[in-house]
Amino acid sequence: PREWDHLPGDLGAGGVALLTGSQDTVRRCDLEVGAEHATMEGHSGRIACLAVWERECVLFTGSQDSTARRWDFKKGAEQVTMEGHANGITCLAISERGGSPCSRARR
Repeated sequence: PREWDHLPGDLGAGGVALLTGSQDTVRRCDLEVGAEHATMEGHSGRIACLAVWERECVLFTGSQDSTARRWDFKKGAEQVTMEGHANGITCLAISERGGSPCSRARR
């Protein structure tokens, strides 16, 4: 599964992280040490999908609140909120070449 990634740099002591999305929160845990390193909050609805742009250590989340968000997951900080869907976002994809996200919402 995509949520088990060997992530670059100092994302965790061993560089192996697990990203999980729940009701309205994303957590980044270091699997080597078994510790949570970041909690990212901001969505007002259930998080339905996650996508990682490994090269830049960026996480995108899509939510039932009809927004997608871009996060710096080293710092656990939100960078951008993207709005425009009329319904909740159900899937995300990222161009590895340029990091541009693509999202789809329910009809």
